[in-house]
Amino acid sequence: EKKEKKEKKEKKEKKEKEKRKKDDDDDDDDHESLLRSRKTSSSNVDETDDDSAIEVDIDAAREDTSDAEKKEKRPKRLPFRKRVGAIRRARKVTSTKPAATAHNLNMRAAYVHVIGDLLHTFGVAVVGAVIWAHPRLHVIDPICTFVFAGIVVATTVPITRDIVDVLMHRAPRDVDVAKLAKDLGSLPGVAEVGMLRAWSRTPGKPVLTAHVRCVRGAKASHVLAACTSECTKAGITDTTLQVVEVSGGG
Repeated sequence: EKKEKKEKKEKKEKKEKEKRKKDDDDDDDDHESLLRSRKTSSSNVDETDDDSAIEVDIDAAREDTSDAEKKEKRPKRLPFRKRVGAIRRARKVTSTKPAATAHNLNMRAAYVHVIGDLLHTFGVAVVGAVIWAHPRLHVIDPICTFVFAGIVVATTVPITRDIVDVLMHRAPRDVDVAKLAKDLGSLPGVAEVGMLRAWSRTPGKPVLTAHVRCVRGAKASHVLAACTSECTKAGITDTTLQVVEVSGGG
């Protein structure tokens, strides 16, 4: 019996040892397979990173080339001084307002009023000091009064004249309307100029209206452009021209 028990124990121990060994072998296989899978996954990740890096490099190269093309297509800017000079020359060419009437009428009146008050105050102070020092020279007071009155009248007359011109729709003083009508009639394609009217809505802003008859075969658009340009040269930018083509019988 004892021998049988020993044999049974030995068999059980052998079986347990075999089982443990088998389990250990399975664990080793699992570990090796896990390591293999990790290696393959890391290699795949490296490949994807390389591919993404290549794509990023390609996109960056494309952006650089597009930026270079934009810079080439973009027009070169002139230096600041040249731009300022060009703007000033353009203003000189396009400015057609007369220098004498280019100011606002209200600003002119306010400026004259302020200057007149300043001179009057200064004169009163000087005359008062002279009379206080030399009472016998009191005649200076009425003389200075008449002088200041003459200065006020002399500075007020031009403003009053401009106001009357605007109210009465007078022709601009700095525009020779007869010469302008003659110049318009001598333009190529113009047969006759009639009903020409010129006046000022405000000082420095003349207005002109006219009927223009074209020669047969002339283009009305070309005639209109030529007449408008001639009026602009004369200092009138606000023009209303009715261009009529001459009929076959006319």
